[in-house]
Amino acid sequence: SEETSEADSEEEAVCDEVLKEMEDLEQNFPAVAKQYRLISKIGEGTFSCVYKAVDVNYSKYDNRYWDVAPTPADDRPVLHQSKRTKVTNDPCSHQPPSREPRKYVAVKKIYVTSSPARIANEIQILKDLTGHPHVGPLITALRHEDQVLVVLPYFQHHDFRDYYRTMNLEQIKRYLYCLFSALEYTHRHKILHRDVKPSNFLFNIDTQHGVLVDFGLAHKKVVPHTHSLGASTSLYPRRPAVEQTPTIVDSRQRPGILRRDLRPSVRANRAGTRGFRAPEVLLKVTYQTQAIDIWSVGVIMLSILTHRFPFFNSTDDQEALLEMGVLFGKKEMERVASLHDRAFFTNVPTVRESAIPFDRLVKVYNSGGLAVFPPEVYDLLTQCFALDPNERITAQEALQH
Repeated sequence: SEETSEADSEEEAVCDEVLKEMEDLEQNFPAVAKQYRLISKIGEGTFSCVYKAVDVNYSKYDNRYWDVAPTPADDRPVLHQSKRTKVTNDPCSHQPPSREPRKYVAVKKIYVTSSPARIANEIQILKDLTGHPHVGPLITALRHEDQVLVVLPYFQHHDFRDYYRTMNLEQIKRYLYCLFSALEYTHRHKILHRDVKPSNFLFNIDTQHGVLVDFGLAHKKVVPHTHSLGASTSLYPRRPAVEQTPTIVDSRQRPGILRRDLRPSVRANRAGTRGFRAPEVLLKVTYQTQAIDIWSVGVIMLSILTHRFPFFNSTDDQEALLEMGVLFGKKEMERVASLHDRAFFTNVPTVRESAIPFDRLVKVYNSGGLAVFPPEVYDLLTQCFALDPNERITAQEALQH
């Protein structure tokens, strides 16, 4: 039939390697084949991979607690039995397979190399945040031996690269409203997402609905024991960071790296994605707040306004700080570094003393958009990009902007 051929063609698009992965998962994880029919692989990261699947038992449960923003169900029928599972030739089996509208879910397979504490943290955070239309909720979690699966709703969305250059002002407003709404809810629960970026905010440009997902790096906000924003505390007065930094120049005035650096090392959370990390993350500040998520929203805004994605494209933290220096100026970078007992030095000629105004930046990269964006847009962007996290706008304030 036409319905069957459509379903078959959907599975034929899956490469043999992915098909083998899904077959192995069903065989090694018995509950998967009973409850879901894996269709395709839709994502892969350092700690997990995600499959699109059909929830074959959807109609048997009350799903209102998580299905807060249901997507239009595909009305094509689905067989309860996986097409990759062998069918037994039972002559007594004359019952035709039941049919129901498809309801898609995302099955996230967490790699066994992940620590149990990290897995438990992600599941607990997802459970705590269930119930908001712009935050991806937890449906359930399954465990078999050392394998853990997290089941989440599947959200129909578009790739950021397909629409960020063509968004009008109303679409930009809606995009930011959904994202700030998700972050306001997340931050209200004292949770830092830590990895806000376009691929973790699933936005449907047609329905104007967006959902924040992937809380694998998220954690609860920790109240520091000291008011210092630096990486360490001491009973003794500290000298300014500038005085603590040795001159790394030899007798011939050649710059270099110390062979044996006796300064104490700094350990701080550096989670996040390259290009979206806030300056306090790059400067290895121990105490980090929800402001790091707001900075990431600023990076997304800048990509939309300039039609340039990714906007920051450094290969390491030092280069990332230099990129910020080009945009925000040497003076401001030195100021924010000193706030955290750090030092910012550079002789790179492209890092000038003063910042580049955002409207001038947009004019260079997106001359057509200059007349479209009102001053309020640049004001919001400026507040998202406050180098001092204490001065950065909050998600709640952004919703009222």
